[in-house]
Amino acid sequence: MFFFGPLAMLFPFVVVLIIMRLASTVLFSGEQGRPRSPFDARRALFPEYYEKLGGADTQARVFQTAHKLGGSLTVSDVVIELGIGIEEAERLLGAMVDNSRVRVDVSEQGLLVYDFPEVRARLDTARATQQKQQEQQNDTDA
Repeated sequence: MFFFGPLAMLFPFVVVLIIMRLASTVLFSGEQGRPRSPFDARRALFPEYYEKLGGADTQARVFQTAHKLGGSLTVSDVVIELGIGIEEAERLLGAMVDNSRVRVDVSEQGLLVYDFPEVRARLDTARATQQKQQEQQNDTDA
């Protein structure tokens, strides 16, 4: 009987852990069962705060995606990375086109490609700096 006393005290903690796990599964899984990003989880927990932010945060996420993918995006890239619908992605990218920070071109395959010249320039500068450092390293090793 002495052994079951401590186990009985742990039972409520186990129940709470199971409930927390189930709640996190609901909160952190997005549409079609794929995991939500931390942003989406925070948005689910604090919707009134993120409604005040408006589209600025979403635009920042688009720029981060452009940086991640080399400076150009398609609607499909935005849908996949941000987890939003096609219509919303088209509307978002269309609203961002200003022909200086975001440009739209038609690829040879007929796809709309959204180009981010500032992001591309930053990536090119970073590549050039990295290449220069690598050349200097090779000269020092030789």
